Amino acid sequence: MSAPSHPIAMKWAILSGIEANHTGTGRFMQHLQAAILERGLLDGTIIYSPAGQALLPEALMLLGKVPHLVVVHPQMLGVHETMRLMQERAAKGYKTRFYLLDSFFFCLRSYNHLDHETAPCLRCLGPDRDDQAVLNGCRPWPMQDAFSSTFMTGLQSLVRVGAVILCAQNHEQISLARRHFGSGAFIEHVGLWCADWTDYVKIFSANGCAEGDLADESPEFDVVYHGSRDIAKGIAWVLAVAARTPELRYLIPIDRGAVNVIAPPNVTVASMRWETGLHAAVRSARLALAPSLWSSPCEGALIKNILVAKASAVVDIPTAFSSEVPADVVLRLPQSPDHAATSIREALVEPWRPRSDARLAWVDAFRNFNESVASRLLPFGGQ
Repeated sequence: MSAPSHPIAMKWAILSGIEANHTGTGRFMQHLQAAILERGLLDGTIIYSPAGQALLPEALMLLGKVPHLVVVHPQMLGVHETMRLMQERAAKGYKTRFYLLDSFFFCLRSYNHLDHETAPCLRCLGPDRDDQAVLNGCRPWPMQDAFSSTFMTGLQSLVRVGAVILCAQNHEQISLARRHFGSGAFIEHVGLWCADWTDYVKIFSANGCAEGDLADESPEFDVVYHGSRDIAKGIAWVLAVAARTPELRYLIPIDRGAVNVIAPPNVTVASMRWETGLHAAVRSARLALAPSLWSSPCEGALIKNILVAKASAVVDIPTAFSSEVPADVVLRLPQSPDHAATSIREALVEPWRPRSDARLAWVDAFRNFNESVASRLLPFGGQ
C-alpha cells in the first residue's frame, strides 16, 4: 500500500483494492500511474489497499478530506471500510467518485450471471435486490463479505443524495446504472484503458490490420477461447458448443489454478497465459472467442481479440459492451449453444471476416476516447 508523502496540499487521490500488476484491473491502474507520471502531477496520490491490508491512519485522514477521491474495486478494499469512508466524506460535504469496474453496484456476484443460464441476470436491478439474491442463493464474490448487501443499499442512498458520482466505462453500463439508481443519479462516462493495449493498438495502426491477418502459420486450433475459468466468462458455454462441433479444434487456456477441466476430445485444455502462448494462439486461430455471458463492460480479452485475431466473436448480450461494437467488427453468436454451433460452422466455411475499414475506424474511435480516461477521472489542468 502506498501512503501520501507529498508536503503540498493534496487535491486528488485514487483508492484502489487492486495494485498495478498484470491482471486486467492491474493494467488499468498501470495506465493511470503512467498518465499521472507523464503529467508530473504532485498534488495527489494513489493508495493501494489490497484485501487484508488496513489503511494507515494518515491515509484515512487524507482520504476523508481530499477534494477529489476516486474509489476502485471496493470488494478488495473492504466494503465496510469503503462505505464508512464515503459516508464520512458525505457528512463533510465531499463527493466521492465511484468507478464501475464490474456489476457489483447491483450484483453480489460482481459478474451478473447465474451458472445455469446463458444470459445476464438482471433480477437485482432496482428495489427487490435483497429478495432476489436470497432466492437465487447468491453469495458475494470475489470476497465473501456479509456486509456486501448492506454496502449496495448504502451506495444507492449516497448516489440518490448526490454524494457519490458514478464513473462508467461504456454506454450500456450507464444504462444499467440509470435503471438501478434512477434518473437523478450523477453518472460520468469516463471509459477504460489498460497499459498493455497501447502497444497492440500501435501495431494494429501501423499494419492497418490485425496481426492475424498477416500471420502465415497454419492454425493449430480453429477456435480459441479467450477468457478465465469463471462460468460467467463463458467457459462452460464454449465446452457445450465444442461438444456440438466435434469436427473443430478448440483451445481453452487456464491462466490460474489446476488444469482439471473435463472437456470433449476435440478440446485442448492447457495452462497458458497471454504472454506464454495465448497471444500466438489468438493470432493464428480461425476464430477467437470472448463469450462473456454477463453484462461485461470493456473486457481486455475482447479488445485484444479485435486487435490481434483474424476474426473475433462474442455472445450476443444486449447489456454488454460488446453490443456497442459494430456487427461488421465482431461476429455475434446466439446465446443458445445449439444455435451458436451452427453459426460458428457457417462462419468458418465462408469464412467470416470483419470489414477492414469498419474495424480501423472503430479502433481509432475507441482509442481516442478511452486512452484519455485519466483526464476524466482526475482534475487534470484544474478541471
